[in-house]
This record gives sequence, structure tokens and C-alpha cells, in this order.
Amino acid sequence: MYSNINFKKRHKQLLENGLKTLCIDPKLTDVAKRSSFYLNVKPNNDYIILSLFVKKLLEQIGDDVALKRLYITKEPHKLNRLKKAIQEVNISNTALS
Repeated sequence: MYSNINFKKRHKQLLENGLKTLCIDPKLTDVAKRSSFYLNVKPNNDYIILSLFVKKLLEQIGDDVALKRLYITKEPHKLNRLKKAIQEVNISNTALS
């Protein structure tokens, strides 16, 4: 986890190294302005959109890869908790601004 100041610095480094970033935020922040992609959403809906991305990613890469990528190979129960938390998320009541 990064503090806001450390995150801005790390974000800049990632962009300089060619990484593409997506910012999901109701406000056009400095990070959003620097991001490769910016998704403007209604307030309090950013976590829903992010959950949908994670849900789709987990469906596509499978549990074995997810465990390695999330650095939780020794704690597979954390992946199950994540999957359970995002299981009920749907976009039907969410709209982009």
C-alpha cells in the first residue's frame, strides 16, 4: 500500500517504464491526468467497476496464476475470500458519469 505521495512517485516511475495505467475515479485527479486511461464514474461506484475488472481477470487467468500474481501462494484462502467478496457485484445499478 502506498501513501498518496508515494503512490504519485511510484505511478510516475511505472509510466516512465512504459506501463499503461488505468485510473477509475469520480474526480479528474493528478493521477487520472497522468494515467494512460481514465474512467470517470459516479461517486461511490469506483469500487464496483474495479471489482468487475478483478472478477473478469480472475475468470480469465484461473486460480493458479492468480495465486502467483497476487503473491498469496501460501495463503490460498485469501483468493477464496476475494472471489466471494466480488461474486455478487454486477453493473446493473452502476453507471458511468
